Amino acid sequence: MTQTWADMEETQVPSWTNKAPSNWGTKKRGKLSSGQWQAIALIHLPVTLIKLWGSFDEDDRRRQLLDNYMNLVQAITLANLHTISPAHIEEYDDAIYSYMKGYKELFKHVTVHPIHHVAMHHGDELRGFGPSGASKNGAYYERHIHQLQEVNANQKFGELE
Repeated sequence: MTQTWADMEETQVPSWTNKAPSNWGTKKRGKLSSGQWQAIALIHLPVTLIKLWGSFDEDDRRRQLLDNYMNLVQAITLANLHTISPAHIEEYDDAIYSYMKGYKELFKHVTVHPIHHVAMHHGDELRGFGPSGASKNGAYYERHIHQLQEVNANQKFGELE
């Protein structure tokens, strides 16, 4: 993270992106918003990882991890476009398939989670319904998620502590 923080100081990001705090990942910082996580995942980590691992041979595990992560970055970027074409959807399908294939090869001991399964079908959602517009409504949903996180629940139906 130290290298990523240093790279963040040197990286100019577009004015329309969310800014990530320079002390993310520390107890002092606390929780990040989804927009801040998006900036870290799609801008700052790729910059640092490409710099650190991009020159390794393709059979080096670090390079394989980087390539796999970049497939995920590509899929997320395509899934969040405001306008989308059939070619974009095909690129999304290819990127998420490559990511999942790499995920299963790189992390043989880790199980595939339901969110991975859902991601494999997101291309179908894009074909049927177009872009979700989540980026336009993100703050709205994030506010409600925060409100729900504040509810003190004991996980028993019909009872609140």
